[in-house]
Amino acid sequence: MTPERWQAIDELFQAALALAPAERDAFLDQRCAQDLVLRREVESLLRFQSETDDFLEARPSALAADLMAAQSALAVPQQVGAYEVLSELGRGGMGAVYLARDARLGRQVALKLLPPATVADAESVRRFRQEARAVSALNHPNILTLFELGESDEQQTTHFIATEYVEGQTLRSLLKQGSLTLGEALDVAAQTASALAAAHEAGIIHRDIKPENLMRRPDGLVKVLDFGIAKLTRRKTAAGNASFLTVNTNPGLIMGTVSYMSPEQARGLDVDSRSDLFSLGVVLYEMLTAHAPFAGATTSDVLASILEREPPPLKSYAPALPAELQRIVSRALAKERDERYQHANELLAELKELKQELELAARLKRSGDTPVGQVSLSLRVGQTAPGSAANTDDAPTTVTNAVTKPAALRRFVRPPILVILAATALLIVLALYRYWPQGSREEIRAIAVLPFVNASNDSEIEYLTDGITDNLMQSLQQMSGLRVMARGTINTYKGRVVDPRQVGQELKVQAVITGRIQRQGNRLVVSADMAETRDGTLLWDDRYQRSLDDLSALQDQLAREIALKLRPQLAQTATPQTSTTPAIKSEAYQLYLKGRYFQRQATQVGGEKALELFNQAIRLEPKFALPHSGIALVYQNLSSQSVPPREARERARQAALTALALNNQLAEAHYALATVKVLDWDSAGAEQEFKQAINLNPDYIDARYSYGGTLARLHRYAEAQAELERAAETDPLSQQVCQGLGNIYFYSHQVGRAREQFRKTIELDSKGTWASAAHRALAMILLEEKHSAEALEEFRLALAASPTDTTKSWLAYGYTRVGKEQEARAILRELQAAAKQHWVSPVYLARIHIGLSEYDQAIARLRESYAAQSDHLTNLSVDNVYDPIRNDPRFLEILRGVGLPQ
Repeated sequence: MTPERWQAIDELFQAALALAPAERDAFLDQRCAQDLVLRREVESLLRFQSETDDFLEARPSALAADLMAAQSALAVPQQVGAYEVLSELGRGGMGAVYLARDARLGRQVALKLLPPATVADAESVRRFRQEARAVSALNHPNILTLFELGESDEQQTTHFIATEYVEGQTLRSLLKQGSLTLGEALDVAAQTASALAAAHEAGIIHRDIKPENLMRRPDGLVKVLDFGIAKLTRRKTAAGNASFLTVNTNPGLIMGTVSYMSPEQARGLDVDSRSDLFSLGVVLYEMLTAHAPFAGATTSDVLASILEREPPPLKSYAPALPAELQRIVSRALAKERDERYQHANELLAELKELKQELELAARLKRSGDTPVGQVSLSLRVGQTAPGSAANTDDAPTTVTNAVTKPAALRRFVRPPILVILAATALLIVLALYRYWPQGSREEIRAIAVLPFVNASNDSEIEYLTDGITDNLMQSLQQMSGLRVMARGTINTYKGRVVDPRQVGQELKVQAVITGRIQRQGNRLVVSADMAETRDGTLLWDDRYQRSLDDLSALQDQLAREIALKLRPQLAQTATPQTSTTPAIKSEAYQLYLKGRYFQRQATQVGGEKALELFNQAIRLEPKFALPHSGIALVYQNLSSQSVPPREARERARQAALTALALNNQLAEAHYALATVKVLDWDSAGAEQEFKQAINLNPDYIDARYSYGGTLARLHRYAEAQAELERAAETDPLSQQVCQGLGNIYFYSHQVGRAREQFRKTIELDSKGTWASAAHRALAMILLEEKHSAEALEEFRLALAASPTDTTKSWLAYGYTRVGKEQEARAILRELQAAAKQHWVSPVYLARIHIGLSEYDQAIARLRESYAAQSDHLTNLSVDNVYDPIRNDPRFLEILRGVGLPQ
């Protein structure tokens, strides 16, 4: 937009403003008949003006009267609900704020009493309550905690907001004093960005980021105030026009909210989280220069500046500020939303990275390793001359103010990259002492690594979120004395926003690690943090940015640094398992992660896709052991579904042995070989490999689950129970573990405990393989208890949860037990026909024949399975379906051949 165009808009806006609201449409019809774009621009300004009219244009006497009327309505009682009022903290447009004591909990709170006019509209109160509930759910150290939104009825209804009481100064006050250093300015901006990241992820936009809403405690912690409050700052005037209760003490100066508006706010458009980031950019600019980037003598001038003008570069006020800082500020203040930071975490990461570089430069400068011309983080920034707007309590600084340029600033010179790399280890150690919980903190004995979030919303990198989460868990599992919750339990939190305190209560852990992953072209940005579950305190956070080609190295670095924060003395041993396979091409490693992602789906389609990806990885890296072990596990699973057992077993064996030849310290390879030996009916050999896998990784849940099942089939129930109960310590919410433990209890005649575990399995997820198995097990219990109708319903639910050949055969068996022979035979014929198209285990047919009392046919089908070496025969010793033929010599012969006890 040209200056001439803006002048035309402004003149038309001022002319329309002079008219009564009812006359403006006709006026614009006449003046803008040939220029609809011009009309939209003017109408946008008029809409905004209608919201700020009383404040911006009213006479000082009228504003004073309005303010006194509002404040007089707040006759303060000594008691408001459960809160005892102690003293007044301040007054503003939203009412008075008091220091109060919560008599129920014995704590001090800040109590804001809302003027009756503010909450007279029931719909406004409803919307505000809804938003306040969302804000109160936020748990972040940089967000002011909202305790309660309520009302009391002592004399007249008093609406109030109770929040945590923070001792400190607003950023506006600090700017007035000129007391910020460059490091402090970056820290204030970073903490604010961190708060916004948490709020935005929860779907909450602040809408009013400005120095008045940022409070800094004496210890440096920044609190963002009034999340969502701005939405309730409007009231209705007698004329029905909207106006702001928030007032400026000096009419004619720019209203703070206007100065910090984003272009889309100024236009009256819908806003999103990027609007907050623009406002934060304005605050950062002001902290660094003591000037507002967008200012003017009138509201129109300010809006024009926001919409059309670029702010003066930082160097015009502080020539020696880092060039990188100018880039950060310019991106935050981009007019177009798509050109700004898209997420607060992006801005946070760059602020932290710059601050770390400056800290490193300062350390190296003290050691004499860098040029003397380094800018200092202790440099005072944003200093103004007396009489500037920064010395006014409520007004922001403007571009017309004088500024005292700090003479001590020198040009920022980046240290050589090799020097930075050489000093990285030093920074890690220093970070350790900063973040490691001190004596007042609870010792961390157990930790949960929640599923990392795919912040890019890119389904193509979902495998990376799982892979990085798994890798971090496996690395931490190597630390002695630390219990790490396992994948099955952790996955129950996937896609959920949870409070660390809630996780602590549910899982009995002392710390929670969360993270976000974002792909930017060929680069991967990983942000991670660790919080204490006792009170939600943030113990540590960091950001890592690497090329996708360095994925394995990124995972190693992440795991190693978190290990340092947890147990400094064990950091040397807490290295990711991927480090045991050096020099793996990134493309091969990514293919392996994708394959593992599909393998874990435990479906035929997923297994076939996993095989394809594992083989691609092997073609790129023939000596990469992990995809070989993955192939073995896929074939172990497919032998139960679509691949003939003998073929599946041989392919699994070859892959497992290859993996061990490449890396005999790989737990996955020993586990894979153990599953092959189960298929071989070699219980002793399987036990040896299971033990080796568990010795290498005591928290290997799949190994403990399978080993427990093997022990149970040998009638070693106490040992089996111990294995599954040990697995449940770190994986209490895993369907696999719950189902496995239920089986052990059922086999050992602990029916009540078995029923409890099966029901828990279904409660965790009512669909899928594990839920289906749990329904089938409950059906068998009900059959034993002579509840045939209920048992048949469970068999039907098993089929609905996972419609496969095996669940069809179980439903047919259920039909036989309730006298529905015709229905059973229909399924039998269906499976017999299917067997001509794909592998259908003869065991499925055998159980139907047993239900029909056709024992000879059942034995014949079992012998077919024996000849094919089907893994389904491994349950003959514990499955009570076979009780009618358990003493048949032919059955006993099969048992002996499989190596199972009678």
